[in-house]
Amino acid sequence: MNIPDSEIRARILEKAREHFLQFGFSTVTMSDIASDLGMSKKTVYAHFPSKEELASDMVRGLQSELSSQIDALVDNQSMDFIEKLKRILDLTAAHHSQLTPHFRMDLQKHAPGVCKCTDDFQQQQIHTVVSKVIQQGVREAMFRSDIEEPIVTAMFIAAFQALLRPESLGRLQRPISQIIEAVSSVMFHGILT
Repeated sequence: MNIPDSEIRARILEKAREHFLQFGFSTVTMSDIASDLGMSKKTVYAHFPSKEELASDMVRGLQSELSSQIDALVDNQSMDFIEKLKRILDLTAAHHSQLTPHFRMDLQKHAPGVCKCTDDFQQQQIHTVVSKVIQQGVREAMFRSDIEEPIVTAMFIAAFQALLRPESLGRLQRPISQIIEAVSSVMFHGILT
C-alpha cells in the first residue's frame, strides 16, 4: 500500500514538532526523526531537504493553527468583547508556551532564518489582531473614543515583543500567561490607583 506524500510529510512534521519542542533544534537529528517514524533518513530528506526547512515548516504549521483560531475569535461578532480578548490572550499564551525560551534561543543560534520567520509572523499577526480588538473596544465603548488606535496598537505590540524575548522570559521567571495578563492589565486598566 502506497502512503500519499502529504500523509508522510504530515507524519514527519508531527514527529519533528514533538522532538524540536521537547529537545530543542540543535540536539535533534534527521536520523532521530526517521528512526522514531520507522522510515529511512532518505525518505525524510526526500520531503525536507534540510533540518532548517523541516523546522521552518513545523513553525509555519503552528503559526497557521494559531492564526485560524485567532481569526475565528476576532471575527466572532456574538462573543462579548472581554471574553474575546481573554480567549485571544489565552491562545497567544498557549502558542508562546509551546515555543519555549530554550527552543527560541536554540533557533536564534542555529537557524536564524527560522527564528526570523517566527518574529515576522508575530509582528504581522499581533498587529492585525490587536488593531481589530482595539477598534472593536472603541466601537463597543469599552475604550475611550478619542484614543489613537495606531499608537495604542504599537504600544501593546512593543510591550509584548520586549517581554516575550527569550532573555526577558528568563529574567522575569514567570509563565508566559502571567506576563501576557500583566501587560494586558496595565494596558487596559493603567497603573494609577
